[in-house]
Amino acid sequence: MNQDEVIKLIQDHIPEYLSLSAKDYLNECIKTQFPESRTPEHIYMTPKNTDYDSDEFLQGMIIDEIPFPLLENLDEGEEGVVPVVYAPGIIITPSCHNDESNHSILENSILFARINDIGEFIDALTREGVPQNKIESWLDSLKSNKISSCMYLPAYNTAFMEIRESFIQFDYTTRVPASILPKNKIVSPIIDGGARIANLQLYGFYLFIVKYSYFMFRFSEKLDRYNI
Repeated sequence: MNQDEVIKLIQDHIPEYLSLSAKDYLNECIKTQFPESRTPEHIYMTPKNTDYDSDEFLQGMIIDEIPFPLLENLDEGEEGVVPVVYAPGIIITPSCHNDESNHSILENSILFARINDIGEFIDALTREGVPQNKIESWLDSLKSNKISSCMYLPAYNTAFMEIRESFIQFDYTTRVPASILPKNKIVSPIIDGGARIANLQLYGFYLFIVKYSYFMFRFSEKLDRYNI
């Protein structure tokens, strides 16, 4: 499937509930930018959006101080205790699942994928002795969204939001019970003492869904699962 066919497939699945102007905007972004995410104005919500100050845990919302397990450091800590690192995370469970009115026998939990600061990540690669040309090649692929397990997030510093150049790591996830998340703090952005770093805007969210879906679900595994 070539690039034009992929774009056509995505456009065919644009939600019907969107307004005509929203559909036109999304179509234009897909045609001119997909699969890149270098323009922050097309990736993040701003106060112009009516749902900017939503107090719900929305899919695509980026929240600070999420605990992620450090299983690679399991031997270094106290026996039976899993070391954790607190880092920004993006909600990957659907918004309807995160709704507190969604009652279930199972405890309602929210899944997060880790967000890594690119500068810090490159510094770590350099300390580990990864060749500079390999780092630059990886970074170019990341910024072009050619790495299936990652999504590039551009820096955006404004009066209402501050996020450093980062990337989503879809294969590094954690589960957090909804009951322990500071819901009262996600209404305010982190620059005002809240916990919410950002929320994805229409194109950014749609790109996020496409990237995550492609990473998680593929038919081309080249494995015969047929039982005779």
